[in-house]
Amino acid sequence: MANKQNLEENVNLENQSTNVTTAPKVARVAVEPQYGGPEMSYNQGQYQGQGNVAQQNWTAKANTTSIPNDQTAGQNYYNNVAQSVSDNQYFNVQGNQPSLVNSNELNKPKKAGFFRRFTDYLIVRWWLVLLLVIAIALSSLGFYAFQLSQNSTKETFSDVKAFIEAPTTASSGSPVRWKVRVVNQNNVSIQQVEVKLNFDRTFRYTKAINPDPADTSGNLYKLASLSAQAEGTNEAIIQFEGTLSGNIDEEAVMSGEVTYVPTPLAGRENSRIGVPIEAERTRITSPQIGVTMTPTQRDVQNGSEAEIAVVFENLSEKELKDLRVRMTYPDRGGFTYSSSELILDNTTDVKTVPDDGNNVWFISSLPRLRTQTLKVKGIVQGADGVKLNFW
Repeated sequence: MANKQNLEENVNLENQSTNVTTAPKVARVAVEPQYGGPEMSYNQGQYQGQGNVAQQNWTAKANTTSIPNDQTAGQNYYNNVAQSVSDNQYFNVQGNQPSLVNSNELNKPKKAGFFRRFTDYLIVRWWLVLLLVIAIALSSLGFYAFQLSQNSTKETFSDVKAFIEAPTTASSGSPVRWKVRVVNQNNVSIQQVEVKLNFDRTFRYTKAINPDPADTSGNLYKLASLSAQAEGTNEAIIQFEGTLSGNIDEEAVMSGEVTYVPTPLAGRENSRIGVPIEAERTRITSPQIGVTMTPTQRDVQNGSEAEIAVVFENLSEKELKDLRVRMTYPDRGGFTYSSSELILDNTTDVKTVPDDGNNVWFISSLPRLRTQTLKVKGIVQGADGVKLNFW
């Protein structure tokens, strides 16, 4: 009976120790500040259940354990049991338990990204987006209409014709006349007309007939205006002379462009219109005139007078008219003109004065198979051994 009573007391002591151990652990779980809300009730029940199961397991263990008869040994046994109960913590919350999240963190909304916030901003202010789209559309439409009107306006006033009248053939070295016609076929007048010619490498400009060029090379002409097709003068003719020097049967090509401003568009930006001039070709033939140039003396003292004789010969079977002779003197002041004589071999007439400046002579007629001589005199200046070229 004493042993049975001691065993019951031992069991009661064991249960009391277990309750003491369990109670604060359950209570600790219930009052942890990091757990709250619905998660707190669930965890408390879970840990309370784990404590009850552990308590039952430990009671069963105590009931099946043999107790020593010796009172001192029994007391040590109970002390060991109590120590074991105290050390055996069956509320271990550090294992692979599910992580507990604060309810405030769960209820806190996530911060939206930039794109989401931007789209939300546009959705709320849909009227602003609509106005922006309308403004862009109207601007694009206006720009397109402006460009279209500019192009259509230029196309409306582009009815200007320009073409070159060139000889089919030209003898090498013989002066030949070219014509350029510009016709305004628009219903409005045009102004600031410019004619730009592209000369062939074999072409050499000699003189203007009408009008005078805007530069010395003879390839740019400027006209003030041309009237409309049904009013006044709507056509301009440009004439000039030149020579071709190249191989026999070689073709010389001449082209150009006419630019102008329609009067209704005067003062506007980018209002100038260009019209190309179709290219014309001239075939170079054998020369009809033979030219030889011979100095009277090959060597001339510095500061003395020298004479150059130029002989022209008509090699053709027909009379040549309206010839023009142009001398080119050495550059850098090596030759200073003093006098000249132009003599036709079948007459006694002598021309002693140049027709233009001091280097241009006009020959009205040169009969077939006849010659004409031009003598030019001048003072020579230069260092010893310098060669002076005439052409």
